[in-house]
Amino acid sequence: MPIRPFTPRWNLVLTLLLACAGVVAVGNFMNRAVASTAFWYDESVQYWISRGLDAFSPPFQTPGGLADVMKHNGLANLDPGGFSVIFYYWLLIARDPLWMRILPLAFFLVGMLSLGWLGWRWRKSWRFALLSALMPAAFPLLLDHANETRAYSMEFTGVFVGCLLLDLFLTRPKTATSLIAGLLLGLFLTSRYSAIFIAGAISVIWLLQVVRLPVPWSKRAVHLLLFFVPLGIAGLGVVFLGFVPQYHARIAYDAGAMVEYLNPHKLGAIPWTDTFKLLAGNLFSLVALPTTVIPAIALFLLKKPAGSLPEGDAWHRSRQFYLVSLATVLFTAALWKWHPWAVQTKWSSYLHALSAVMLVRVTADVLEGLSHRRGPMGSNPVLQEAVLVAAICVLCTCLIVHRRDLTFDLGKTLPYLDRYKPKRGTVAVEVHSYPTLRYFYDEGPFRGRAFYPRAFRLPNWLAPNPLIGENTQLFLSGARLERLGSMYPGFRFTVDPKLPRNLVRVEPISPPPVKPTTPASPP
Repeated sequence: MPIRPFTPRWNLVLTLLLACAGVVAVGNFMNRAVASTAFWYDESVQYWISRGLDAFSPPFQTPGGLADVMKHNGLANLDPGGFSVIFYYWLLIARDPLWMRILPLAFFLVGMLSLGWLGWRWRKSWRFALLSALMPAAFPLLLDHANETRAYSMEFTGVFVGCLLLDLFLTRPKTATSLIAGLLLGLFLTSRYSAIFIAGAISVIWLLQVVRLPVPWSKRAVHLLLFFVPLGIAGLGVVFLGFVPQYHARIAYDAGAMVEYLNPHKLGAIPWTDTFKLLAGNLFSLVALPTTVIPAIALFLLKKPAGSLPEGDAWHRSRQFYLVSLATVLFTAALWKWHPWAVQTKWSSYLHALSAVMLVRVTADVLEGLSHRRGPMGSNPVLQEAVLVAAICVLCTCLIVHRRDLTFDLGKTLPYLDRYKPKRGTVAVEVHSYPTLRYFYDEGPFRGRAFYPRAFRLPNWLAPNPLIGENTQLFLSGARLERLGSMYPGFRFTVDPKLPRNLVRVEPISPPPVKPTTPASPP
């Protein structure tokens, strides 16, 4: 047990103060995140997938059912579809922006609580549990995608929950734990394809632990069936309901042209010099170190205490988590040719979540080691607690000051059009902005406006050609002006300070006047 440097009364007071600071920081972050109306292209396409509709179909279509959701998930997505199905049922209740943001944030909150529970199990300290729950705040990428109406928060919550279930099994290997773990890991496996890496690593450790259980083989077989059958069923669903349709519709379509944007992060698609630079970042960047170098060093330095130890002791549990981390990275590297591996990108959000878990694990091990040593740190629990308190304050500050710079926010742009009341065909909409605009006017906060859709030139499957007409005065887009100029030659786009963000003025570029030629004099 860690030494408590304060009297019980002051220990309670400090814990309550830190808990209040944590609640305020999380509440501040959640309040901003839930109020965001900045739905970008991917989020809006996800919305229409979960409504069972093509994101580029004309306005005011009748929503589809669950079969339509899976159909459009296979045509327009690169995720297995678990989040699409959950979001489908979620949208049956309400479709306002606040309600939509609650779902991914609920996943995020569950992940924080799971990590806090892990911290409590590893140190039996409320302050350490609070530090553990706040650890995701150290990773801006996790905060960026915590409220995004995509499967990201579902995926990295699966990392936290999976690690918690593994720890529960390591200490008390019950058949109920095997069943719950199989069901929940199967659920989170349907979030994103990269979830297979963490699920695979946990499955390997789970298998090894079951094989070593001091029980009859019949009991071990029950554990394996309860764990792997639901996980296997979920895996089959991911392959045949998600991957196979998407492979034909998107991955292999036009020789992979629709997924070329992933090539800079995949093995074999970039020059070897760039590959080695990317590999170095994947292994040795600050974000990667808790999942690569630190576990390898910890396994080397972590010495087994003297005497016979039960399988669920702290030393044994630490080793299993370091092995899970290294196995996850190994699986990621093995499929690098087909799946992007770049720790600084959103496609590696699961590695950021795993880094948070490993930071909690290594911190617990360091504190445990210091409690048995003599020296400035080992003999000074006050200093240890001071560092712990400082770390909690830093993480609270990270939550409070975190901001994501979102340049496309139609929730703040469209009120201008309410006042402007555009006439027929005077506002053209850039193709990537259409799914978001359509949400706001078809089913969102701006539905029922009399000038929609006649005032807009919309880039759906029945789009006017050309998109920008003679009467067009405004252009709605989140792209930069130079990109618009290359996309729509023949038109000049200018920023008007009187217009809100994402609205620019557009006018045709007049061709240079042609000087009349003087006829040649007769000979």
